[in-house]
Amino acid sequence: MKRILIITLVMCFGIHYSFSQGDCGCDHFVSMDEFGFNAEDVNPGEVICIEAGTRLGFKLRNVVGTSTQPIIIKNCGGDVLIGDGPFSFGFNIGQSKHFRLTGTGEGEEMFGIKITESNISGLSIYQKSSDFVVDHIELTNIVGNPAIRIGDDPKCSLVVNEGVFTMQNCDFHDIRITDCSEGILIGNPLFRIGVENPYCGILYPHSVSNILVKDCEFININAGDAIQCYGTSGKIRNNVLRDVEGTAMRFGTECEIEVESNQIIGTIGHGIYTKGCGAYDFSNNVFLNNGIDEVDAVYIDFDLPLGYFAVRQLNVRHNTIINSGGFNIKIDEAFLANESSFVENNIFCEPNPLMSSPYEGAPYIYISPSVEFELNANIYSSSRYDEGFAGPDYENFHLTASSGAINGGVLTDLDWDIEDGYRNLAGAPDIGAYEYVPLPIPYFESIDLVGLYVDDFKNILGDDVAETELLEFAQDEGFNYLLLYNLAYIHSHDYDLTDPEEAIVLADFIERAKRDYGIVQVGAVGEKDASFDKIETFNALFGDNWFQKFDVLNLEFEFWANEDSDVFEYYCDTYLTPGGYACTNEGAFDFYVDQLELIDERSHEMGIFSEIYLGKITEPQGIELGENCDRILLHYYRTSDVYGDGSSIYNYNSDRIKYIALSDRKPAIMPIFSNREYHMGPWLLLNDMDQVMETWLNGVDAYVDDFAPGLQDLNIAGHQWYRYTSFPDVEVGFYAPIEADELREISETGISMYANVQSKNLVITDVSEGIDDGKILQLYSIHGELLSAHNIQQGTNMIEMDDLAPGLYICNLISEGRVIETTKVVYQ
Repeated sequence: MKRILIITLVMCFGIHYSFSQGDCGCDHFVSMDEFGFNAEDVNPGEVICIEAGTRLGFKLRNVVGTSTQPIIIKNCGGDVLIGDGPFSFGFNIGQSKHFRLTGTGEGEEMFGIKITESNISGLSIYQKSSDFVVDHIELTNIVGNPAIRIGDDPKCSLVVNEGVFTMQNCDFHDIRITDCSEGILIGNPLFRIGVENPYCGILYPHSVSNILVKDCEFININAGDAIQCYGTSGKIRNNVLRDVEGTAMRFGTECEIEVESNQIIGTIGHGIYTKGCGAYDFSNNVFLNNGIDEVDAVYIDFDLPLGYFAVRQLNVRHNTIINSGGFNIKIDEAFLANESSFVENNIFCEPNPLMSSPYEGAPYIYISPSVEFELNANIYSSSRYDEGFAGPDYENFHLTASSGAINGGVLTDLDWDIEDGYRNLAGAPDIGAYEYVPLPIPYFESIDLVGLYVDDFKNILGDDVAETELLEFAQDEGFNYLLLYNLAYIHSHDYDLTDPEEAIVLADFIERAKRDYGIVQVGAVGEKDASFDKIETFNALFGDNWFQKFDVLNLEFEFWANEDSDVFEYYCDTYLTPGGYACTNEGAFDFYVDQLELIDERSHEMGIFSEIYLGKITEPQGIELGENCDRILLHYYRTSDVYGDGSSIYNYNSDRIKYIALSDRKPAIMPIFSNREYHMGPWLLLNDMDQVMETWLNGVDAYVDDFAPGLQDLNIAGHQWYRYTSFPDVEVGFYAPIEADELREISETGISMYANVQSKNLVITDVSEGIDDGKILQLYSIHGELLSAHNIQQGTNMIEMDDLAPGLYICNLISEGRVIETTKVVYQ
């Protein structure tokens, strides 16, 4: 009756399956009235087309291509339907090698070949077949047998037995198996044990090597196991196995299997079960709701080998295992392991074992002592709601910024997470299957930032050697936040940051920093809101790709500078007077706050951070600034991490942070330390770089002991270092300007540098006899461009500036290869 209905529908809708072999690019065409095809006359590289329609079954024989010219077998004219009730015999392929069976031939659906409703078999590949690919096939309602079966039973003729034949290079991808008794069976369950034959005794099945099961779905496997492998080597990757009556993956004696990036959800039996010796690597998988009635999510039994294969090894790394019927993982006879094995960087959660375990990791892990096993950096949790998962009620176990798993793992050789995202984004791997990728505004509460001001960036960007030196230095020293100068210069002189073809140079640098060197934030420095017009356009060029975008807009404008200084004169002429602000510190602060409000609004529209650098402030200023930004970099420019009395560097102008703490917004705080020669440069030669932050936090009279109002509610996000080119092991290039208040601290040389407006000269006075000859004055633009260099003699030196346009300039006085004096001068 069913076949009559199909014919009627074809007639009513005028659909027919009469195709020539040329319609689908075919070399050979198998029409609807054929239930099999002998391909002995098909040449390597040719295409066999199966006409669309419904058959009880189909058999292919002698499909023999080559490794470089496999034979393609595909559907033509629509979907090929195999199976129509209990007498269907499925799709059988025998005596074939180097072929691809694909359901991508033609049709609107993903699976152009469908095998259904058979109690005999689904897809069988056997009779000494090998070296094949099967893809885009759907199998449903296969009853009583595996939906897919590959391999031969051993024969008395010995042609397909162990030691004579190995099936190899078997690739299954993009296959859906639903509502079937069992999923896929690879190899023979009696491998190495032997099959008793009444005529020729015990026969041993062949092995299967280099299998790949990838991007497949196994849904509602209702009477057995989803994947079974025996005597098999290969990889099972990126599959979904859901609602399995038996075990999701069962491995028998002498398997070598990598199981990675799978989702194994809802099994009555184990998520994974192994029996017998073998080598296993389980990584980046999610296990959820596996096992009932004391059944463990992952069970390993290292019983003694039955044959010559003696490797017993297990690595379980970066898995998330939640709600098991017994232990999250149980390893019996672990003492039999004879290769180094690791259980590390896993999240174990909600086990339900009835039996107790006296060993490490209980009740989450059961593993008896073994000299080969190491347990490292695992998280053990009684509740999925405690681990900072994005959606624990909705099978969403991505990490959020509050997760304690972030940056908590030990380094392994795994470079990818379950979604093929890069591991170690913040310098260390996250625990569990997922690596945390920042949300649009990444607070990184679980990651301490170690920031680096990158001066001379204009001479770094686009130079592969210089870029690599910077990134390797940052990685080696533990920096994970880069704050970039010179972006205005780069935009106007080197690369247009609003042009995608030119901006890609910077985008590639940021992506390289984040993907390969553990950088979690990259910031842009500017003096006003308009400085970030190009940064907003730049970020928009690269869509939602966090890896290629700026994360921070940093405002640097020293409103507290000495009103008599050249810096303040520059501010007055450039910003304050043209904008109608008073040329005073109060006017500069008003300008600053107006710009900051715009930057704060802009940054949040962009989904990133607003940040400021601060020196000196009053209490009202600290409160107001605290209400208008996400993060404040507060400078602590001293020569040591402690004062003479042993108290912490935290006490340097300590009222500033207390003022900020009175704000309601409570911005994050990062202290800045300077490695300049007259700050902590000499100190760093004898002390660890991280010691100063430890002293700032926990030293004598330090932050942790200060309970001023609101202070302990601030988020101490990490710390910052000024600056890249001043580290002794960096090839020194441009010397960035120092802050105005630092100029008063430089007293070693007694040298004065200033611009004489009347004579249009740069004047360098009091160059003493104590300073060696061979001094050089370097004159830079505010963007870091070296404009000229001049030899300097003892006494007073006059350098003509007739060719310079009015503006702010930077002067470095060099003696014996080091900077002995730096100042900013304004030339009008």
